[in-house]
Amino acid sequence: MRSSQTKKAFGLIEVLIAIAISGVVMLGAVSLSAEATKKLKQDEIADLASSVLIRSLEITRSPLACDNLGPLMTGSTDQFFTLNSDSLVTKVCNGQSTQEPYGLIAATDNIGTISTCTGGGSYAVKSLANVNICNQIEVEACGSNPGSNDIRIKCPTNAATDKTHITYAIISNVVYNIYGKDYYTNLISYRTELAP
Repeated sequence: MRSSQTKKAFGLIEVLIAIAISGVVMLGAVSLSAEATKKLKQDEIADLASSVLIRSLEITRSPLACDNLGPLMTGSTDQFFTLNSDSLVTKVCNGQSTQEPYGLIAATDNIGTISTCTGGGSYAVKSLANVNICNQIEVEACGSNPGSNDIRIKCPTNAATDKTHITYAIISNVVYNIYGKDYYTNLISYRTELAP
Protein backbone atom coordinates (compact mmCIF):
# COMPACT_ATOMS: atom_id res chain seq x y z
CA MET A 1 0.00 0.00 0.00
CA ARG A 2 1.11 3.35 -0.90
CA SER A 3 0.79 6.32 1.40
CA SER A 4 -1.32 9.15 0.05
CA GLN A 5 0.68 11.87 1.81
CA THR A 6 2.06 14.55 -0.48
CA LYS A 7 5.35 16.23 0.19
CA LYS A 8 5.18 20.03 0.31
CA ALA A 9 8.15 22.24 -0.59
CA PHE A 10 8.82 25.74 -1.83
CA GLY A 11 8.69 26.14 -5.55
CA LEU A 12 11.17 28.10 -7.63
CA ILE A 13 8.80 31.06 -8.08
CA GLU A 14 8.15 31.35 -4.36
CA VAL A 15 11.89 31.34 -3.62
CA LEU A 16 12.51 34.05 -6.24
CA ILE A 17 9.74 36.22 -4.77
CA ALA A 18 11.23 35.85 -1.26
CA ILE A 19 14.69 36.81 -2.55
CA ALA A 20 13.23 39.86 -4.35
CA ILE A 21 11.39 41.03 -1.22
CA SER A 22 14.52 40.53 0.91
CA GLY A 23 16.57 42.51 -1.64
CA VAL A 24 14.14 45.45 -1.56
CA VAL A 25 14.19 45.49 2.26
CA MET A 26 18.01 45.37 2.35
CA LEU A 27 18.29 48.12 -0.27
CA GLY A 28 15.99 50.33 1.80
CA ALA A 29 18.03 49.66 4.95
CA VAL A 30 21.32 50.52 3.20
CA SER A 31 19.81 53.70 1.74
CA LEU A 32 18.48 54.72 5.16
CA SER A 33 21.87 54.01 6.74
CA ALA A 34 23.67 56.14 4.12
CA GLU A 35 21.24 59.02 4.67
CA ALA A 36 21.70 58.78 8.46
CA THR A 37 25.50 58.82 8.06
CA LYS A 38 25.27 61.93 5.85
CA LYS A 39 23.02 63.68 8.40
CA LEU A 40 25.41 62.73 11.22
CA LYS A 41 28.33 64.27 9.30
CA GLN A 42 26.31 67.46 8.72
CA ASP A 43 25.50 67.67 12.43
CA GLU A 44 29.16 67.17 13.39
CA ILE A 45 30.25 70.01 11.08
CA ALA A 46 27.45 72.27 12.39
CA ASP A 47 28.54 71.52 15.99
CA LEU A 48 32.14 72.29 15.07
CA ALA A 49 31.08 75.58 13.47
CA SER A 50 29.07 76.46 16.59
CA SER A 51 32.09 75.83 18.79
CA VAL A 52 34.19 78.13 16.57
CA LEU A 53 31.44 80.76 16.78
CA ILE A 54 31.24 80.66 20.57
CA ARG A 55 35.02 80.43 21.08
CA SER A 56 35.69 83.50 18.93
CA LEU A 57 33.00 85.52 20.69
CA GLU A 58 34.27 84.60 24.14
CA ILE A 59 37.89 85.32 23.23
CA THR A 60 36.92 88.73 21.85
CA ARG A 61 34.92 89.56 24.96
CA SER A 62 37.72 88.43 27.24
CA PRO A 63 40.28 90.91 28.58
CA LEU A 64 42.86 88.22 27.78
CA ALA A 65 42.37 88.85 24.06
CA CYS A 66 42.99 92.53 24.57
CA ASP A 67 42.80 94.65 27.68
CA ASN A 68 41.11 97.37 25.69
CA LEU A 69 39.49 97.12 22.25
CA GLY A 70 40.03 100.84 21.61
CA PRO A 71 43.61 100.53 20.25
CA LEU A 72 42.44 97.88 17.77
CA MET A 73 39.85 100.18 16.27
CA THR A 74 41.46 102.11 13.42
CA GLY A 75 39.11 105.06 13.36
CA SER A 76 36.37 103.42 11.31
CA THR A 77 32.94 102.79 12.76
CA ASP A 78 33.33 99.05 12.56
CA GLN A 79 36.31 96.77 12.24
CA PHE A 80 36.64 93.15 11.09
CA PHE A 81 38.89 90.61 12.79
CA THR A 82 39.70 86.95 12.69
CA LEU A 83 41.30 84.67 15.23
CA ASN A 84 44.77 83.29 14.80
CA SER A 85 44.79 79.76 16.17
CA ASP A 86 47.78 78.35 14.27
CA SER A 87 50.62 79.82 16.29
CA LEU A 88 51.52 82.32 18.97
CA VAL A 89 50.70 85.88 18.05
CA THR A 90 52.07 89.11 19.41
CA LYS A 91 49.32 90.92 21.26
CA VAL A 92 49.79 94.65 21.68
CA CYS A 93 47.24 96.20 23.97
CA ASN A 94 47.64 99.27 26.16
CA GLY A 95 51.25 99.61 25.04
CA GLN A 96 52.35 96.16 26.21
CA SER A 97 53.43 93.32 23.93
CA THR A 98 52.84 89.67 24.87
CA GLN A 99 52.79 86.30 23.09
CA GLU A 100 49.36 84.64 23.18
CA PRO A 101 48.06 81.37 21.70
CA TYR A 102 44.90 83.06 20.45
CA GLY A 103 44.65 86.63 19.37
CA LEU A 104 42.63 89.03 17.30
CA ILE A 105 44.09 89.84 13.91
CA ALA A 106 42.77 92.66 11.79
CA ALA A 107 41.34 91.16 8.62
CA THR A 108 43.28 91.85 5.45
CA ASP A 109 40.23 91.81 3.20
CA ASN A 110 37.47 94.05 4.50
CA ILE A 111 34.67 92.68 2.35
CA GLY A 112 31.88 93.44 4.77
CA THR A 113 29.99 90.66 6.49
CA ILE A 114 30.96 87.30 5.04
CA SER A 115 28.33 85.23 3.26
CA THR A 116 30.33 82.43 1.63
CA CYS A 117 33.26 80.24 2.60
CA THR A 118 35.58 78.74 0.05
CA GLY A 119 38.27 77.70 2.51
CA GLY A 120 40.59 80.51 1.48
CA GLY A 121 40.97 84.10 2.53
CA SER A 122 41.75 85.64 5.86
CA TYR A 123 38.57 84.35 7.53
CA ALA A 124 39.19 80.64 6.92
CA VAL A 125 39.72 78.59 10.06
CA LYS A 126 42.98 76.96 9.09
CA SER A 127 43.16 74.24 11.73
CA LEU A 128 40.24 72.26 10.31
CA ALA A 129 41.16 69.88 7.49
CA ASN A 130 38.64 68.93 4.78
CA VAL A 131 35.95 71.22 6.21
CA ASN A 132 35.35 74.78 5.06
CA ILE A 133 34.57 76.96 8.08
CA CYS A 134 35.11 80.71 8.02
CA ASN A 135 34.90 82.95 11.08
CA GLN A 136 34.67 86.72 11.08
CA ILE A 137 34.51 88.94 14.15
CA GLU A 138 32.90 92.32 13.64
CA VAL A 139 33.39 94.98 16.31
CA GLU A 140 31.48 98.25 16.36
CA ALA A 141 31.56 100.92 19.02
CA CYS A 142 27.98 101.58 20.07
CA GLY A 143 26.95 105.14 19.35
CA SER A 144 29.79 105.67 16.88
CA ASN A 145 27.55 105.20 13.86
CA PRO A 146 24.18 106.81 14.67
CA GLY A 147 22.93 106.38 11.10
CA SER A 148 23.62 102.64 11.10
CA ASN A 149 20.67 100.54 10.00
CA ASP A 150 22.25 97.29 11.14
CA ILE A 151 19.25 95.53 12.64
CA ARG A 152 21.51 92.89 14.20
CA ILE A 153 22.99 95.38 16.66
CA LYS A 154 20.79 96.60 19.50
CA CYS A 155 23.17 98.60 21.68
CA PRO A 156 22.15 99.57 25.20
CA THR A 157 20.14 102.79 25.17
CA ASN A 158 22.65 104.66 27.33
CA ALA A 159 25.65 103.69 25.16
CA ALA A 160 25.62 106.93 23.16
CA THR A 161 25.27 109.22 26.19
CA ASP A 162 27.58 107.47 28.69
CA LYS A 163 30.89 109.33 28.52
CA THR A 164 32.68 107.19 31.14
CA HIS A 165 32.34 103.88 29.31
CA ILE A 166 32.55 102.60 25.75
CA THR A 167 30.30 99.72 24.75
CA TYR A 168 31.34 97.58 21.80
CA ALA A 169 28.94 95.36 19.91
CA ILE A 170 30.75 92.14 18.96
CA ILE A 171 29.28 89.98 16.22
CA SER A 172 30.84 86.60 15.53
CA ASN A 173 29.88 85.41 12.04
CA VAL A 174 30.46 81.84 10.90
CA VAL A 175 29.89 80.44 7.43
CA TYR A 176 30.43 76.75 6.84
CA ASN A 177 30.08 74.65 3.73
CA ILE A 178 28.50 71.20 3.69
CA TYR A 179 28.16 69.29 0.43
CA GLY A 180 28.44 72.48 -1.63
CA LYS A 181 25.86 74.50 0.33
CA ASP A 182 26.82 77.45 2.57
CA TYR A 183 25.23 77.89 5.99
CA TYR A 184 25.47 81.18 7.91
CA THR A 185 25.06 81.80 11.62
CA ASN A 186 26.05 84.57 13.98
CA LEU A 187 26.09 85.42 17.65
CA ILE A 188 26.05 88.91 19.14
CA SER A 189 27.40 90.08 22.45
CA TYR A 190 28.66 93.27 24.05
CA ARG A 191 31.76 94.42 25.90
CA THR A 192 31.90 97.54 28.04
CA GLU A 193 35.19 99.23 28.91
CA LEU A 194 36.22 102.38 30.68
CA ALA A 195 36.61 105.27 28.29
CA PRO A 196 40.19 106.45 27.75
